[in-house]
Amino acid sequence: MPGGARAGGLSGPARGARGALRSPSDPFQTLDFRVGSEQRAHPDTVHFNSYPPRFLAGVWVALEDVGEDNGTLFYYPGSHKLPEAGFAELGLRVLNHNRAGALETFTYQDYDRFEDYVEDLVTGH
Repeated sequence: MPGGARAGGLSGPARGARGALRSPSDPFQTLDFRVGSEQRAHPDTVHFNSYPPRFLAGVWVALEDVGEDNGTLFYYPGSHKLPEAGFAELGLRVLNHNRAGALETFTYQDYDRFEDYVEDLVTGH
């Protein structure tokens, strides 16, 4: 197989994730975007999470050239130890999947306030 040997049906990042979680696990979800967008600091757990919480391994793979001026992934060391808070905990309005036409007409109305909260959290303000 190109790229190396396979072990236990998985190779590369998936095999590493299984070892890091120290229990049986399999990759099962992707998020794909036709056009990328610039993002402020945010935890991915507000968009998707696991049960129990913090039992998720995420991998970002760039499918095009990226550099410091066009798409560099960044993180804050130690941010995995910060408290988790979502829209409900912060009293923010969210996307309503149960409303007719919601996906076309309704969005994260308070996402900028959420990003402000995250920025304050990681910078210690």
